[in-house]
Amino acid sequence: MLKGNMVGRLMDYEAGELDQDQILDLFADLVQSGTVWALQGSYQRRAHELIAAGLLTPTGELTGGEVIA
Repeated sequence: MLKGNMVGRLMDYEAGELDQDQILDLFADLVQSGTVWALQGSYQRRAHELIAAGLLTPTGELTGGEVIA
């Protein structure tokens, strides 16, 4: 079940319940808030991957690309 709050969204991500757009939105929010850098390393690595792939800017802005699983 998709939840609106950040903890719920993280739980949905961990459970594989988010689609590509929702994953990008989640990581955009995490990067913009700086929260991603306080989470476990897998979130930080995923954020770096999305930034390196040009899907997010370093400040967390969406660039319009698609997530590659």
